[in-house]
Amino acid sequence: MNSRTAIFVLGMHRSGTSALARVLHLLGASLPRRVLPAGLGNELGHWEPEEAVALHDRLLEAAGTSVNGLNGPTDAWFETPAAQTFLGPMRDLIEAEFAQAPLFVFKDPRTALIFPMWRRVLAELGVRCLPVVITRHPLEAAASLVARQAQAVPWQSWTLDRAGLLWLRYVLAAERHSRSDIRAFCTYERLLTDWRGVARRLAIDLDIEWPRSLAPSTHFALRPVLHRACALSDMHLPECSDHGVFSPPEPGARQMNSPAAAMHRRYQRFFAWTFALSTVMAAVLIWIELAFPPDPWVYPAPASAPTAAAAPASTFDLHDLQLLVTVAMLMTSAVSLVGLLVATPLAYFGARKARAQAAVEVALKRQDRINWLAAERAGGWPGSIVPMPRMRAHMRGRMPRRVHGGAHPG
Repeated sequence: MNSRTAIFVLGMHRSGTSALARVLHLLGASLPRRVLPAGLGNELGHWEPEEAVALHDRLLEAAGTSVNGLNGPTDAWFETPAAQTFLGPMRDLIEAEFAQAPLFVFKDPRTALIFPMWRRVLAELGVRCLPVVITRHPLEAAASLVARQAQAVPWQSWTLDRAGLLWLRYVLAAERHSRSDIRAFCTYERLLTDWRGVARRLAIDLDIEWPRSLAPSTHFALRPVLHRACALSDMHLPECSDHGVFSPPEPGARQMNSPAAAMHRRYQRFFAWTFALSTVMAAVLIWIELAFPPDPWVYPAPASAPTAAAAPASTFDLHDLQLLVTVAMLMTSAVSLVGLLVATPLAYFGARKARAQAAVEVALKRQDRINWLAAERAGGWPGSIVPMPRMRAHMRGRMPRRVHGGAHPG
């Protein structure tokens, strides 16, 4: 059984990771010896190892991304020799910052991106790893990122969409990388309103007992840390829709479709109606045939044998016409059924492909219509003057992606 336990706080910048780390410290978890000094956006402290921030930045750079990038590292990269070179410094960091502390908290938002490596290091050191994923409403987190970027680097302001994509990258990585562990979840809003309930819930989910009791006096120590609550009701954000969280939909986005998908749907409707009508008509004709059977024809015996020049009498009448139409309707119904069976899957998969293409186009064309936090400065990707066609090519993977840096989100 492991005698030491590490609680890893995983989450996006501006999502309450610092507040949660402070709460866990007040509950008895040890902080690193050298924490990152307070700075813009986190004036009361980050509560994360200063050395870990620099180490994580170097690691992400070796992986071809950055703290403000929108992709990577990939799972395959964690097994490369370049990644293995960081395992030694990571082990040294744990020993130097936390020594033999039986319970300690490790927090740096970058950890969510590279958590598999930290899990491996802790396993080698015999330390039990318990991740806690903290989340915040994406609009609140994105707005806080935009405000932080506007204060730190006003000439490289971020749009709300840009910050939202960054939020999505970190949250998905935190959830996916921690699936194989005993883990717990909490929200920033719940931490602000009922931190005691969060502490009790974490103790149950993680099967852990806090070294310090939840004394009433602890509440006053937390108030300065948690004063940055930001409610959605206080923010002038745009109305959300099912097209996107951060921007309204493009006009006519749902009508975006491909000619092939539209043609398949027209064929599907044609065969469906043809099958229905021909089946109904054939059924009616068959019912008439069964309900009103024709009288048998009785031909009188001829008075004399016909001469060779006499023509045979014609026996084709309305009953024969009815039978002919019935057979034609049955054949039409069968052919229409085959066409319907072929056109239906084509129309279904064509519609799915068209919806996917429409979603991609909406994402690529979506512009920032808010930009209220950036004081109407020119929006766009930080430090980027790449025109829209090249941006689309980057997102579609047609050319190498250049990751532009930005301010430390805190």
